[in-house]
Amino acid sequence: MPDTLTSARLSCPDVSVVIPLYNAEKYIAECLDSLLAQTFQNFEVIVVDDCSTDSSCAVVESYMARFDGRLTLTHMEENSGSGAIPRNIGLSLSRGEYIQFLDSDDTLTKSALEEMHALAKEYDADVVHCEKYYESDEDGTNIRIKFSKNRSSVDKPTLETTDFNKRILGIINSTYVLMTCSKLVRRNLILENKIFFPPISPSEDNIWAQSLLFYAKKFLRVPNAVYVYRQSKNSSQRTQRTPQQRINFWLNPVLLGLKSLDKMMNGIEFFQKNPQQQYAILEKFVQKRVRLAFQNNEQLKTCDVYSTIKDEFGDKLGEYDVLISALCAALYREKKSHSDDVKELLEFKRKFTARIDIKLVPKDAGGDLKILSVSDNKAEVLQPEWLNQDGVAYVIKSYVGNVKLVVKTEADGQIQLALKGLNFQHPADKNKSIRYLVYYTSLKINGNAVFNEITPARFGKPYIHDTDVKAGEKITLEIKWLSLKSDNYKILTEV
Repeated sequence: MPDTLTSARLSCPDVSVVIPLYNAEKYIAECLDSLLAQTFQNFEVIVVDDCSTDSSCAVVESYMARFDGRLTLTHMEENSGSGAIPRNIGLSLSRGEYIQFLDSDDTLTKSALEEMHALAKEYDADVVHCEKYYESDEDGTNIRIKFSKNRSSVDKPTLETTDFNKRILGIINSTYVLMTCSKLVRRNLILENKIFFPPISPSEDNIWAQSLLFYAKKFLRVPNAVYVYRQSKNSSQRTQRTPQQRINFWLNPVLLGLKSLDKMMNGIEFFQKNPQQQYAILEKFVQKRVRLAFQNNEQLKTCDVYSTIKDEFGDKLGEYDVLISALCAALYREKKSHSDDVKELLEFKRKFTARIDIKLVPKDAGGDLKILSVSDNKAEVLQPEWLNQDGVAYVIKSYVGNVKLVVKTEADGQIQLALKGLNFQHPADKNKSIRYLVYYTSLKINGNAVFNEITPARFGKPYIHDTDVKAGEKITLEIKWLSLKSDNYKILTEV
């Protein structure tokens, strides 16, 4: 068990501030000073030292008296290598109604806890989620506000929808800032649902933050910026690494942490009934980290990648060490050969973002299908001969994120609809194609929802829906999907 150094503590703090500590002697005083300066003072501070080898702990001890019994310093018996286990220990020692995590080299603005606590009480929120934060240089200067221009952010406190499909869409579309320290969280939400950090690094905060979205009934998004993140050269993600070290760093959460995310979702009824949504979350998690692992590593040979992964993870993968290492190396080879294809593709000015096939199969011989209107005025409407066998068919290639089609049938029969992934012919090699998934998000026929959730579709495995129709009937189809922005293909998953 870890050692704990403390004095008399608040009997019932409103907020517990948990700080994992490792070799932060240069910054921990400034971090603690920002807490002493808070306009809201009914909080406790729990510092969990992960076996620091510098004078960090001595600095913390020197602050004990100034916190008047509200500061606890706990020592771990051995170094864990990440912030996950120290945060979990801090959670187990906490007694506040709400939890605020703070990294030892960062700070809070003076009114941070007052603002966050007031919002939590006003909205009875399980989570108060800040969509903006401050960033500073390593020496604490040049403080600037940070937010993603690509995210759909709020300009006033807004309770997030309780619709699971929309929250999952937000994760897939990177709507949320999945940082641990950008949130004030109700302690009971964490403990009752066992929302702890998996012992991995990096991405333990990503898995933890996603868990909050799956369990919090009242998830409050706010425009407040109260956290000051220091751009330290010592941060794990900014450390300079060799190509082999980079691969190991980003594959670590995939090979060792993915099961934690999957296990968490296994316990939620929604995912038990909607495995395609669970797959979409896992795919998003893997896709980003594999891209970062293999980014700018094209100079490595495939055999080097195999050896790197097997040497680093072999003893943790059991009897599948060779197979998993080989699969990762094969994926690297595929990414490497694919990168040139993608670069050439991105030179095209216009590329459609979804392909929709619609076909009338008449009950008897004859009959026609007419497209009366298409909301996307740039859409291509084609009639390939091969698709017109046994009926009348169209291919619609749309450039936006939604399309409304009005069609008219002139015979009894069946409308066959196929929502497809993308298949681009390579610009230099006509015998080669490049394929992408498309995430469709809703389909309505005559105003009635067929689905209203993330539905991935491949080119060779489209989403299929059939509808019986009568002669002379007009059919309105409304289809939405995650659209490309400009010429950015990041939203799509390479197949």
